[in-house]
Amino acid sequence: MPTNAPPSDDTPLPPAVQTWECWCEATIDYDWHNDVMCSDGTHFDRPYLLADDSFVTEAELMQAAADYESWLNGG
Repeated sequence: MPTNAPPSDDTPLPPAVQTWECWCEATIDYDWHNDVMCSDGTHFDRPYLLADDSFVTEAELMQAAADYESWLNGG
């Protein structure tokens, strides 16, 4: 078989690379620290962000979520 032949139907596909994404998902428990949900499509994680900050704005929370997402993705 030539090396540039297309794979046959029984050739296993390489595993898909799944990246984590985080978004705002309010818990309605009056605690903004846990209003972020993250998922890689299979697993879910609700981090408790900025725990040492007594007042968290939405902008601060979303920046922390972006930082956490980057960390989850190895960056």
